[in-house]
Amino acid sequence: MPCFLEIMRMALVYDSRMEVRKIVWPTQEETTQTTIVVFAMVILSFFYLTKF
Repeated sequence: MPCFLEIMRMALVYDSRMEVRKIVWPTQEETTQTTIVVFAMVILSFFYLTKF
């Protein structure tokens, strides 16, 4: 017979898997656009902070 902690651990794993299935993952296009925006902001911040 499983102990209480083992049951809780199994419940946590099950609940975590169910939550991961609910995630709406970004498309490749969304990921690419977001990456470009992040790189642009990093470059702009670099120039602003270094006053180059």
